[in-house]
Amino acid sequence: AAHWKRHARKTARLLGAARNPNTGHAAPDIVAGPFVVEHKSRKTLPKWLLEALEQARRNAAPGQTPVVVLSWAPGQGRKVQRYVMLRFEDWAEWHGAFEAGGKGG
Repeated sequence: AAHWKRHARKTARLLGAARNPNTGHAAPDIVAGPFVVEHKSRKTLPKWLLEALEQARRNAAPGQTPVVVLSWAPGQGRKVQRYVMLRFEDWAEWHGAFEAGGKGG
């Protein structure tokens, strides 16, 4: 299987879900409890993003979850959009395990 497919399957397993096959129809890659996951796999990520994630991790006190907020300002007259980034492991620890159809504990 292609590396992206292996990574998506592994992510789905970690979420207690299954990867939806690519059928050519609009469908999420993974559905885990209340979350619809669009999975992307890359060999590299932008250095500035990795550095920001590491900086957030270093600055987080015990019990805090490090996050990076990306603000996309597309231009005058267009609303700024914000996205939250965090390590999968931090997100999974924060949310706990998922059961089919809902959040587990």
